[in-house]
Amino acid sequence: MESYYLQITDSLFVLSLIFFIANSQKNIIEIILCILLILSLIISQLFWHDPIKDSTIHIIDSFVAKITIICFLIYTLFYKNLHIINIFSYLCIMMGVIVSFYMSNCNSKEEWCGDDHLYFHGNLHICCFLASLYAFI
Repeated sequence: MESYYLQITDSLFVLSLIFFIANSQKNIIEIILCILLILSLIISQLFWHDPIKDSTIHIIDSFVAKITIICFLIYTLFYKNLHIINIFSYLCIMMGVIVSFYMSNCNSKEEWCGDDHLYFHGNLHICCFLASLYAFI
């Protein structure tokens, strides 16, 4: 598996941006989340174009991704008025985020950009994409 696979899975966030434009309340918090999403998308694309472990862009990508995830999580769980069914499905997706992150991290330590590392990190992108939609519904 090649690292460009992660550029493809990361590109799913473009759909989140389209979803934001079509459905969001466009309040200040959701606009900030949208900006974080754009920043995260750009930095991730740059990193996965040539993924060098512990490089400056890797450190920046990791930091921006974590901040973005935390902001989305806090907003979605504590500020967004979601129906109980949506909260439950959101938490299930967040479990996918946690498991994918853990497995990606473990596999990256064994073999950086190996098939398992890229597979689980791709799953992480997919789960984060799905979770991001909840902030904009």
